[in-house]
Amino acid sequence: MKQFIYVLLVLIVFLSCGGEDQPVSIPEPDVPTGELVFVDSIGVEMGDSTYMFGSIEGLSYSSDGSIVLLDRAFSRIMIYSPDGEFQRQISREGDGPGEMSLTVMMVLTGNGDLIVSQRDAMERFDFQTGDWIEEYPRGDTPPPFVLHGMPDSTFVGVHLDIAPEDGRLIAEVILGIYIPGNNEPSVLLVERSFDLNPMNAAFLFEDVLDAYSVAVKDDGTIYVASRSGSDYEVIGFNRNGERVFELVRNDIEPVEMTPEELQEEKEFMEARLASMGAGGQNCSPNPLLPMISDLGIGQDGNLWVRRGTVTFPVFDVYNTSGGLVRTVTMQVHPDEGRYWNISVLHDGILAYSENPSEGYQKVYMLDIR
Repeated sequence: MKQFIYVLLVLIVFLSCGGEDQPVSIPEPDVPTGELVFVDSIGVEMGDSTYMFGSIEGLSYSSDGSIVLLDRAFSRIMIYSPDGEFQRQISREGDGPGEMSLTVMMVLTGNGDLIVSQRDAMERFDFQTGDWIEEYPRGDTPPPFVLHGMPDSTFVGVHLDIAPEDGRLIAEVILGIYIPGNNEPSVLLVERSFDLNPMNAAFLFEDVLDAYSVAVKDDGTIYVASRSGSDYEVIGFNRNGERVFELVRNDIEPVEMTPEELQEEKEFMEARLASMGAGGQNCSPNPLLPMISDLGIGQDGNLWVRRGTVTFPVFDVYNTSGGLVRTVTMQVHPDEGRYWNISVLHDGILAYSENPSEGYQKVYMLDIR
């Protein structure tokens, strides 16, 4: 049973939530507004393989301005110039030293390391040279799943442990700052435990592997939002795990999915599980959409908070004191809105669709107008 649960959890880390939500009126304070627009893109349907993507699962800028992405389908990291020209590739699919399989997430750390989470291991590369440094295999539990690099050699990650207790399975999820190779956090940020239901893969996904959105400032301040359907809340921590920031809003109402949307979400999740070799699992999604679906830090150091309750991307932008300074939207087809993954970063804004209308994935460079 424990092995089954571990395999199931590893597989559903790749899952991307789908579905739509009902249009809602957004009570906007009197602040400036902006719109995200496409300025360039990378990717082709057919042709040069260095511009063809199988399944983008990580996207970032490096310290030198290069665009870095993890292509899970090909187990490779691709690096492009700021203008979108292919530069080089790191790693490839395989089981040998420096090769990867079943990749999940990647982060760049401030000391120049590239760290990639796999199904049951963690790989570390020197980003500048592309050289493989080492692998951290799992012990009794998988290594932490990487979420965001810190300014030094550490990263923010989430670690799962499962233990039997009085005939139940208890899941303990720890969000913290981790040193590569260690399953215990060097700094604890958030810890929670709950009864694990191995018969509901959606529950495990929503409450474990996609439980937190994280953004990190250059000074090491860590912003965290949980996947809550009722609370719009962001907490900020310093490097020592002390709370230094809190943002709460009560003017945004929770939104439930319709029965049709719940069924679509269920089918989408179960299809993804089947594609990962875990077919036949039941998914019962949470009917409440997450109040916050993502966080980012803009070029001016402001905090970008993406609402999860609307059909198109909407970001609330706050200053370091928690004051709302602007609202930024992106106009896309409502059927595709929640499938857009948008990375707001110090060096710019990048995006890709998890369900592209063109039938193939592209990386988009965005600007604010």
